[in-house]
Amino acid sequence: MPPTKGGKRPIPLGGKGKGKRSAGKAPKSGDDQKRRHNHKRSQHWDLYIHRALRRFFKRGTLSKAAVRVLSSFIEDMFNRIQTEAVFVAKINKVKTLTAREIQTSARLLLPPELAKHAMSEGTKAVAKYNASRGEAYAQGGI
Repeated sequence: MPPTKGGKRPIPLGGKGKGKRSAGKAPKSGDDQKRRHNHKRSQHWDLYIHRALRRFFKRGTLSKAAVRVLSSFIEDMFNRIQTEAVFVAKINKVKTLTAREIQTSARLLLPPELAKHAMSEGTKAVAKYNASRGEAYAQGGI
């Protein structure tokens, strides 16, 4: 850009760079940014719900309301399992939550038939994860 009367270049309004700055606005102070990041980040399970749906129904769709209900259900179940796992850890006088506490709390919370399926699926997922880590170790990764 050509220089202006004062010898200073005007502030660019876009183009290449990380973000856009508007002329006349000063960057925010650190205090404002700290206050802004105080809120708790909520986890949304939309992407995972759609992936699971596509696994069984290729062309199936869900409404936004249905996804919100499923997302809140998942969040609620995680919170219940977490709370129960903390109680189990306190009863056993241990300070670290392990897979054993999570498994016990899931068994206590879920109906027997559903708990049995959850245990088998969880065991299968952990075995798959451990196998993939073993391959990564063999290849020199991780």
